Amino acid sequence: MESPGFQLNCFTFTIVTAACSSLGLTKCEQQIDGVIIQKGLEGSIGLANALIDMYAMCGSVNDSHRMFNSMSHRNLLSWSSMMVGYVPHGHGREAIKSFYDMGRSGVRLDKIVFMAVLSACSHAGLLNEGLMYFELMGEYNVTPSQEIYGCVTDLLGRAGRVEEACQLMESMPLRPDESSVGLPSWSLYSTRT
Repeated sequence: MESPGFQLNCFTFTIVTAACSSLGLTKCEQQIDGVIIQKGLEGSIGLANALIDMYAMCGSVNDSHRMFNSMSHRNLLSWSSMMVGYVPHGHGREAIKSFYDMGRSGVRLDKIVFMAVLSACSHAGLLNEGLMYFELMGEYNVTPSQEIYGCVTDLLGRAGRVEEACQLMESMPLRPDESSVGLPSWSLYSTRT
């Protein structure tokens, strides 16, 4: 793009990072980050959020965390991206800590944040904590969706409480579908956008 004289901007790099994330192109991470710094675009919150996603999806959770910590301002997407990035890499406790830190920061918790913390509890074997977060949703005016019920079903199933998982599916106010059967962690990425 640069050779015919087009100017690369935050939007361009957001698209490039999303493509690298989707393809798992781990060799491109540092190069893209370096060019962003070279172009003086590192102050963009949207671009920083895209980099958090890219690093996490490519398996570089430490770089994702580094990017998150370097941000002077964080929004809902920054926090949820970091939380979602922790889950598939076995960092459930870090995701739960981020949940509390996010709440203290004043950013409003939403469905994706609760999906991330429920999934973190499920992967970390924290059944009681997960059920507590499910109950806590009402305090934040977050209505459980199919995906939330899927996270709780997964939480119960992984804890060996299959009967309770079935009872939850039968009693939920929504008609069960494939997302109610349990939500794989990586699908949090696609649900968030």
